[in-house]
Amino acid sequence: MYKKVHTKVSISLLIILFFVFSSTLGVGQDIKFNSITFPNDSHIPKAIGQDTILVNQINKAIRGEFMINSLDPSKVENFQWVSLFHQIEISEGIAQIKYNGEREYNTIYYIDKEFYIDLENGKLIEPTLIPFHVLFKVDSYFKFIEKYWLPGIRETLKDFQECAGEGSNPYCSLFDIRFSKTDSNELFMSFVNDDCVPRVIQACTPSYSNSIPFDTILTYLNDFGKQVLLKDRYLSKTRIEKIIYSKKMLSDAPELVFINGKIDDKYSFKMGLKIEKDGQVTGTYYYDSNKVSLSLNGIKDNHKIKLTESLEGKLTGNFQLIISDNYSRNGINYSDKYLSGTWTSPKNSKAYTIHF
Repeated sequence: MYKKVHTKVSISLLIILFFVFSSTLGVGQDIKFNSITFPNDSHIPKAIGQDTILVNQINKAIRGEFMINSLDPSKVENFQWVSLFHQIEISEGIAQIKYNGEREYNTIYYIDKEFYIDLENGKLIEPTLIPFHVLFKVDSYFKFIEKYWLPGIRETLKDFQECAGEGSNPYCSLFDIRFSKTDSNELFMSFVNDDCVPRVIQACTPSYSNSIPFDTILTYLNDFGKQVLLKDRYLSKTRIEKIIYSKKMLSDAPELVFINGKIDDKYSFKMGLKIEKDGQVTGTYYYDSNKVSLSLNGIKDNHKIKLTESLEGKLTGNFQLIISDNYSRNGINYSDKYLSGTWTSPKNSKAYTIHF
């Protein structure tokens, strides 16, 4: 009797598990793509599959990307693309669509781009990659940047100003760094200069890169950075593999905040903070004038980060950083909000605004 009941329960459980497993596999798995030929030797992908609602959602995203009202060539008026071609890669329920071609709109623009669609819901995905700064120890990021990046990029921006005219500045920050690896297995850092300057001076677009042996960068990395770069070989992955990997790993990444600014608009400093899940905050900062590291300890509570600074155990000052929805001209973006703040002396006799 026990055996019969046990067998029935086991069979039922297997049926349930099979159903759940099959349902999971079925999400977006039957989606395929055809290539539709349009005028001017152009080709646009079209999703096909049994789930009509999902297919329609995916094709809506495709139409929006290519700025057309239909995937039926006979229904598209004023088709503006020339020699448009695409490649598609699918991995773990995500479709990566790369395309390049010319678009005629008043003038001719050459476009080389990629976009991503979640095949579970048909919506466009904003690709998330591992940010460069989260790979570093809280007291090492700026040391690394000062040594291997800032001297070269600053010279590049001087050349840009000579080309574009005095007072011209690119839209991009000099801390916008794209990283990969070279064929000789070195860390390759390059300036993210996409849409960095107005179209009228695009010929002056700043470009800078530098290659560093991995042995050199090793001492600057935190444990997360060593896992990502060395153990999991993140930089050897394809673009879509990096996006999938980042989605899985970023929840384990330390929350690091690196700040470049001035106190009282006079005293230039660089700061690194590590924020724990319980709100405890540790870090260091130094003034650019002397490079002496000061220790920071404090807590993040609601919309404030309160810090005490010390040197060799002696209190030397306090920081109060405010996290707000309201724009501050002295602040910086922080988790889609604005971070601003003040520095005060140990006995609060002096207080200065921080200009980030």
